[in-house]
Amino acid sequence: MQFIIELRPRLGSANAFYKSTNEIESVLISSEGQILVKESGISKASRFSWPVEYGQINSQSLHNVTKTSEGISFRLRFQNVQFSLLNSGQVLKVRRKFKLPCQIPSSVEEGQSKLTIFCANCKNEFKEIQVKRILPLPSIDWKDEIQDWFCGCSHGPTTTAGKRKEAAAESECSSGESNRNLHTKGVAPRQSDLLYSSGFVRFYYMATAVTQDQAKVKKAEVSCDKCLAALGTYSAGEKMMHVWHHTVIIMSRKIDKLPYSSCPSETFLMVIGGICSEHDWIPLKIRLINGEGSSRRRSLFIWMLEPDLKLLSTDEKSYLGAKSVLKVMFRHEEIDDGDGLDEENFQLQQKLLLSPTAVPVSESKLSLSQVDQELEIPLSVLKAGLETLKMSMEWIPPHQRHDSDFSIGYIDLSPVLLQ
Repeated sequence: MQFIIELRPRLGSANAFYKSTNEIESVLISSEGQILVKESGISKASRFSWPVEYGQINSQSLHNVTKTSEGISFRLRFQNVQFSLLNSGQVLKVRRKFKLPCQIPSSVEEGQSKLTIFCANCKNEFKEIQVKRILPLPSIDWKDEIQDWFCGCSHGPTTTAGKRKEAAAESECSSGESNRNLHTKGVAPRQSDLLYSSGFVRFYYMATAVTQDQAKVKKAEVSCDKCLAALGTYSAGEKMMHVWHHTVIIMSRKIDKLPYSSCPSETFLMVIGGICSEHDWIPLKIRLINGEGSSRRRSLFIWMLEPDLKLLSTDEKSYLGAKSVLKVMFRHEEIDDGDGLDEENFQLQQKLLLSPTAVPVSESKLSLSQVDQELEIPLSVLKAGLETLKMSMEWIPPHQRHDSDFSIGYIDLSPVLLQ
């Protein structure tokens, strides 16, 4: 038995789904605001206390009652609430603080400049790096936006020679030009910088042996020497290594017992949370892609509908506890770039093609230009994200789980939020 309720305060209503293997005989709302559900074969009705902080339920408002093979769904209305559509003046944005990726420290301790990188899979020490600054990247897709960066120093005309001299002393790039594009000046991190965004970390890395073929490609895979698990990608041109939240653990000092290893699903949640926090508009359309340069690429298309939906669910005492989730429409897409697949990709393709959420991208009505955010992610993160979304569909009534060629689910960001 499980009870899930979506709160819709702007509409003054709530959508409820009572899951049970038993046949539901009746649903009632008491004058005290309790929800009573009578199941076949059970003499006593189940009672659920409505949290008063979410308003009073109208006891006469029960409607849209639909019985399914998994239970019953219905809609409720609140008392003394005027029907209201979306408030156009309200900014719908995910304003939450997330954990730092790879368990990195928030700053470098005084007198401490070394960080140790461990393989998250086997806990083998991968490398020690010298770090003087731990800095956030400007955005999760900073490389795609670098052409829009400009200098924040003052380059405008000055009225006196004294002010002009003072401006020159404060700025390394004092000139008569304003808004000088930084990408023309070769903006690059220092070798002692550790850069991070939501879900990944970048740091200076000089590969001990780089083949000519690796030097020519955009990125080369880097694996653990002990367990051969993938740790990240190395760019010979940038001399930077890019690692994901679940692949390594980065500590400020060596300890006897390392903390728990993160999983790809955590990386997926951090990436989604980071993307949402950087955008002000809803609905937000996201495409996560894997397999750049391969003959067939897979992508997960996510259409954000509700950035902060209150979801109530039952606990052991039949009390409705609340949490905030994202409500999304999603589907798996396949991008065919040619013939030929390796064994792992072929098996994944066959598995995903059996899913109702798999749609060839050629059949998609939404072109790339309609996507607000696109990001490349590892295969393990894409698979974990798809599995997370498919599992969340169990909280939705069966007749509401699909819309056209999309599936509908929830994303709960609480596992990666700062407490």
